[in-house]
Amino acid sequence: MGERKPGARPAHLVVVTDQDIFRMLDSGAKTKNGWEIAREALQKVRGGGTYVLHIPSEWDTPETKRMQAEGWEVSRIVNWEDILAFARDFSRAKWGQAV
Repeated sequence: MGERKPGARPAHLVVVTDQDIFRMLDSGAKTKNGWEIAREALQKVRGGGTYVLHIPSEWDTPETKRMQAEGWEVSRIVNWEDILAFARDFSRAKWGQAV
């Protein structure tokens, strides 16, 4: 993530992914792992962040609990079609209107 200007308005970071995210978070660059990079990105946007996980099975895991503990909202979709319902609910929750 590039540098943001100090006066930039807050943004909300949304990551739509599947269970491979956990492998990616555990790996990373030579100096930082994915967890550290995600944490820094969340701090830089200053408007919160949401992981939307396409996970058909159990999703209340130590990894999702860690995401929440680090300040992320975590949502689950079972089918890719569920992303539309997520977007509608997300829009209502954040901006008070339907998409």
